[in-house]
Amino acid sequence: MWKRSELKIRAKEVLRRYFWGAVVVCLISGILAGEYGVPSFGGNNYGNVYNTGESNSVLDSARGILDGNSDSGIGSVTSRVGNGLASLMNAGLVSVFVIFGIGIFIFAFLISIIIGYPILVGTKRFFMQSREEKTGVGTVFYVFKSGHMMKVIFVMFMMNLKTFLWSLLFIVPGIIKSYEYRMIPYILSENPEIDMKRAFELSREMMTGQKWNTFVLDLSFILWNLLGVVTCGLGSIFFVNPYIAATDAELYAVLRGYILNNGYCNTYELPGYRS
Repeated sequence: MWKRSELKIRAKEVLRRYFWGAVVVCLISGILAGEYGVPSFGGNNYGNVYNTGESNSVLDSARGILDGNSDSGIGSVTSRVGNGLASLMNAGLVSVFVIFGIGIFIFAFLISIIIGYPILVGTKRFFMQSREEKTGVGTVFYVFKSGHMMKVIFVMFMMNLKTFLWSLLFIVPGIIKSYEYRMIPYILSENPEIDMKRAFELSREMMTGQKWNTFVLDLSFILWNLLGVVTCGLGSIFFVNPYIAATDAELYAVLRGYILNNGYCNTYELPGYRS
């Protein structure tokens, strides 16, 4: 059974050999894949654009003229028409911004899929391959050169979609599934042409009986993440993110060894990382 302390010790040893490469890769992954807490854009509250108190001003003016009310003269009509037009213009302007915001959201979503998913998988490959040999930062772009980019994107999309759908049932099932699928990016980084169903099966087998221990492993980094916050992100960039990524790679290496040793898979499905 693996121990958190042993994983972290090995992660630090590996980081000493490729520290600056790990920093750059995590920075790339954070910016392009949102892997390390890069804030997402959205959730802007535009308010109720129709709650202006002026939406019926034109109709009120017309009704006043028909009823013969003295306060609904030409000047009042002009004023109310002007207010009504201004309200419509404001509503139209806000609508433009809303549409623009939706467009930006859709664009960012597509970028996160087309670029973010391959970068995320490439990041996993960098950290795994660096355990065995000197690895260049360009490994983070491995998926784009693998010839299997679309398949990787599809599997990653389905992984996130399934996690999201499970989360709709309640938060806890979503968390459990996120741990069950946790090793899929690593499996794809090792074998990008693997069948999707098989990738899910391998990840599920790796995480059987390991979810709680992995959850505790994640909790053990809380103080390190707090250090990143206190240092305005500098601590995260120059140590915390590479440290977490390297530790996670050590975890995959252990769990990968488990299923290879028990005969659940073979080196054809998980061929290793040597270039």
